[in-house]
Amino acid sequence: MRKRVFVFVLLSIFLSGFSSAISTDMKSTYAPAETMIIKISGNIVDPLSVKQVQFIRAGNVQEVPMTYDLKKLGDTYYLWAIAPKSINSYTLVVKDVSTTVAGTPAKIEFRQNFSVSGNLTAYSLSPGFILADREFQIQVQLYTDEPKSVSTNFPKERSVSLQPGTTTVMFPFENVVGTQVRTITFGTYTLPAYLVGGSLGSSSGSALDVPLSFAPTLLSRTLSL
Repeated sequence: MRKRVFVFVLLSIFLSGFSSAISTDMKSTYAPAETMIIKISGNIVDPLSVKQVQFIRAGNVQEVPMTYDLKKLGDTYYLWAIAPKSINSYTLVVKDVSTTVAGTPAKIEFRQNFSVSGNLTAYSLSPGFILADREFQIQVQLYTDEPKSVSTNFPKERSVSLQPGTTTVMFPFENVVGTQVRTITFGTYTLPAYLVGGSLGSSSGSALDVPLSFAPTLLSRTLSL
């Protein structure tokens, strides 16, 4: 009996080390078809690839077909996905994550459960994060039969009209100087963004590019010796 308890304690410590090595800010519940935007944190030694990501039904091994992508924006990994429309329990799986457990290099499989419940979301976005060095766009899927207006803060505060079905929303690349890690709000969503703009004084079309002129074009002065 003591031996079984000892093994159980060791296993608990072992698994707790795995769970603390990698973490996410994934919510426990999403609406059907909602865009899931997930930040992945932890000591990730080797680069993560979207090929390591999988979604399965909880308690099952079969992969659930979903639209998703994973990228590193600056120093942080983000994963976005369109939640299934079917109400159920699901598991996010990230395979072969190179990390450290108690200071020792290890390769783990990260798992986290979430559920899909409630009514169909009003609209979803694709993609759920932005990596851009020029004008970019997102696809918005509106699941209602009436147009809907939402607000965004990029490149400035404005209102966007969504039509039933798919709407392509363009984002002009204005006033972006240097590399910026920021968030872009779009309706109820907050999108992490990594923007690479031009330098100050470049010809990127920024509002900071001010043409200079000089008059007179020649200055002359006589100095007495």
